[in-house]
Amino acid sequence: MKEHTTASTGGEAKFPPIQSQQSFITGIGISPVTAWRFEKRGWIHTVNIAGRRYITAEAAAEFVRRAEAGEFAKTHKAPGRTTAAGGTVR
Repeated sequence: MKEHTTASTGGEAKFPPIQSQQSFITGIGISPVTAWRFEKRGWIHTVNIAGRRYITAEAAAEFVRRAEAGEFAKTHKAPGRTTAAGGTVR
């Protein structure tokens, strides 16, 4: 079975030709809910095989490439503190 590779900051990331979504999200450290959100936004492309979600090596490599390029980056915006009177402190 041929594995696909992609350059990453820590070396080479190898992906099997097709893997279950659960296996992929466990490997990258996100929850199933986060994976669902990423899929809904079009960040992760999956295929449905017999009612289960799978990720191809190309889709996994594309996601990692885009993440490393910073395409999904956002500025963290911490919420303001509220006072006992209910006002917001900035």
